[in-house]
Amino acid sequence: MRRARDQLLTFAAFPGRIEARNNARERDPRPAVFRRKNTNGYGAM
Repeated sequence: MRRARDQLLTFAAFPGRIEARNNARERDPRPAVFRRKNTNGYGAM
């Protein structure tokens, strides 16, 4: 935490330019999610 202290509140220094949350990335579908949904979570063919 000490090393990243200056980066913790970057969104406050640039209001409107940087989101405070990571929602865009969290909502972005990942390849593992597609694989799990396509195979119904089952590893065998």
